[in-house]
Amino acid sequence: MRLVEAREGHARILVPEEALEGDPSKAPVFYNPRMERNRTISVLVLRSYGRLLGRGMTICEPLAGTGVRSIRYSLEVPHASRIIANDANWQAYRLMKANVELNGVSDVVEVHRRDAVSLMAELWDTCDVVDVDPFGTPMPFLPAAITAVRHGGMLCATATDLAVLMGNYPRKCLSRYGAYVARVPFSRELGLRVLLAAVARQAAALDAGIEPMLSFWDGHYYRICVLVYKDVTSAKDAMDNLGYAYHSGGERGVVVGYPKAPRGDMGPIWVGKLGDVEFAGIALEEAAGPYQKQRRLLETLYCEYMAPPLYYMTHEVAVDGREPPLGLVLEIVRGTGHDAWATHFSSRGFKVGTRLSYLRALMSSTTW
Repeated sequence: MRLVEAREGHARILVPEEALEGDPSKAPVFYNPRMERNRTISVLVLRSYGRLLGRGMTICEPLAGTGVRSIRYSLEVPHASRIIANDANWQAYRLMKANVELNGVSDVVEVHRRDAVSLMAELWDTCDVVDVDPFGTPMPFLPAAITAVRHGGMLCATATDLAVLMGNYPRKCLSRYGAYVARVPFSRELGLRVLLAAVARQAAALDAGIEPMLSFWDGHYYRICVLVYKDVTSAKDAMDNLGYAYHSGGERGVVVGYPKAPRGDMGPIWVGKLGDVEFAGIALEEAAGPYQKQRRLLETLYCEYMAPPLYYMTHEVAVDGREPPLGLVLEIVRGTGHDAWATHFSSRGFKVGTRLSYLRALMSSTTW
């Protein structure tokens, strides 16, 4: 295995040459440089959560690969006092140990070579944060991850199987996430809500509830960061945030209620907020200096978390074949006294609390 040095955040890491020059999935140890943004925002999330806790945090990364995420946490998250970095792959384990020593963080980062699920099962109620970052779906790891998180702790997870979650493979989504989905204009948001609903149902099976702090779509992956509350009341409260999405004649919306689904609707999905406005504001405060590039996404999320579910696209309110610019749509809608928000799901997407038929009539009656 030929190694080259890469820099990411405050970390210096050795990575397989194939990971930088070819397909990362074919490298002997997985490292995807395209996920640097994911890891940087995760640093901001943990810095924010640490501020709220006001004490040292125990963090577990059960699928650590090169160890870059755990090393960055140790160097960039002030409250990271103990980090359990694990990978079952022997080459990953050896490379991770070398990277931990290279960055001088062996006093904070413990390196393990274990089966991820069995390791997390042994960490019952031990971790303040469990960060599951697999290649594909996080679903096989969630039961053990939820047991490892303490009451009030944070579970972070990444999903890269967007084609499944967004309706390209309905049968696979049904078997993997227990949800029916179809391709719709708002598929990017629908997939994220399917993922959150699957996590909520898995937590409820363990008498726990979730509260999304920050969740988003970013090109080729979904990322969720939720608080886990281990009591029956929280589990029931989370179930109250499940429901279904409908899409008919361009109109869309959500129907609250689970498990019974209205005929033809898609879900179950998470119908509550995708994140916490106050927490997103704290993350925005942390996005200074070397993290400045993340402000635009966080600013959009901060506003979008106030919006109702399911976005529209500007081409859906086109007039005589002319598609209006997003800024103009927002200006016209707000001019009528309605709230309107841009969405991070698309540069041409927006959210409002009105029906599509109203929006089309409004755009047709306005000179622009």
